[in-house]
Amino acid sequence: MTPDQNNPTGACLSEARREQLVALARRYDSWLLEDGVQYLPAEQRGTPLYQLAPERTLFVFSTAKVLAGGLRIGVLRTPDKLLERLAAGLRAQSWMVPPLMVDIACYWIAQPEAASLLAWQTEELAARQQIVTEVLSDYTLGRSHNGSNVWLTLPEGSRAIELCERLQLEGVKVSNAEPFCVGSTPAPQAIRICIAAAADRQTLTQALNVIKQCLAQPPLATVTV
Repeated sequence: MTPDQNNPTGACLSEARREQLVALARRYDSWLLEDGVQYLPAEQRGTPLYQLAPERTLFVFSTAKVLAGGLRIGVLRTPDKLLERLAAGLRAQSWMVPPLMVDIACYWIAQPEAASLLAWQTEELAARQQIVTEVLSDYTLGRSHNGSNVWLTLPEGSRAIELCERLQLEGVKVSNAEPFCVGSTPAPQAIRICIAAAADRQTLTQALNVIKQCLAQPPLATVTV
């Protein structure tokens, strides 16, 4: 589970909900797998599950979101009693992570500029979220203040796949809900907008205005029964 800044909705679990999950895990002797890959500043995060239930929580994190998408280096925080089994599983599947990628990640983290670059990234995302607010204020949005994504629920009668096709013709690519759904539950009519992908704020503003224009257009086909 992703308790902070869920992908794609941007939702964050309340403290009460975290406590309930921990209580259920202890009641039924279950493990909790906490995904912390979506970075948020400490003041915007809730209490990590691995702090609430350290004896039964596995916490995973990756540099892919906070440093670079191609830097596929992750870490796993686990209870001591699982360490040997997990290490054996890692050796059986991949033996080890690429040393060069580990060295790059460690080098970047150790640089004096690392903290200031992270602060810049956080501020930039906040500024981009403000642009989203200004352009798409008429729509239902789900996101975090410093999040890299926006979840836009479409107006009644609109279809996400249809909107995605329109946007792609205009040079704007977004995701519909299908890739994030499991089972046979119908996907919600919503799109995920990645605001971190644009090269700069001007490009983002242009793309958001295209989205706004396409949202204002009538559906391509009427619903028939």
